[in-house]
Amino acid sequence: MERAHEVTLMGEVYAFAEIVLIWLGQDSRFVAQTVLDAIRDLFKDRPVPHQKLEDVRHIVRQIGQTEWFSRLWVVQELLLSRSAYFFWGDEVLPFEYLEAFLVLSGDKHYRWMTHKKTGMFREIWETLDDYCKLQCSDKRDHIYAILGLLYSDTNYPARAFYRVQPYYEKTWQQLHFEVACMYINTENLDSLLAYVNHVGEPNKAGTGLPTWIPVWSCLA
Repeated sequence: MERAHEVTLMGEVYAFAEIVLIWLGQDSRFVAQTVLDAIRDLFKDRPVPHQKLEDVRHIVRQIGQTEWFSRLWVVQELLLSRSAYFFWGDEVLPFEYLEAFLVLSGDKHYRWMTHKKTGMFREIWETLDDYCKLQCSDKRDHIYAILGLLYSDTNYPARAFYRVQPYYEKTWQQLHFEVACMYINTENLDSLLAYVNHVGEPNKAGTGLPTWIPVWSCLA
């Protein structure tokens, strides 16, 4: 119960914080200063000349190798914050700088980070799909970890999703079944099937789930 209560509050904590400080970890490869200096320099030269775009992609790849970028729970930490700063070793960078180069890089792996600017929480099912490749240790958290984003929205599908509350006595199969039923009630079965990927769900056969239910925690 305590875990579920904490999950429910997380979105509010980040949404009301004046500044969120994000720790990317130690600079074990001693590249942070070089990478972040390059971002600052390129930022001053906007719009970035075409010949520098490859430099941008290289910079993003360097930063993206830190573990933080692969974790699901950090999504609301960043997207709900009013202002965010990245700390990597001894270096500090405002998110606005990094965001500009994520857009320029064109790398779909970091697409979710640009949602902070676009406010792209308009569709629950796209939100689940966007973040399904990020990692968490509990399959139920592929749904619970984005509740804070959905509750910040006011559209009808999000309001229908209010019935989903963190409850860890429920199995991940039960949770995915309930979410799929909510989808059918607000959309239709045919469009739900667009999110089913049997190639990306190799272990689904032994889960007891019907084949028409997307498994948001292992979509490819």
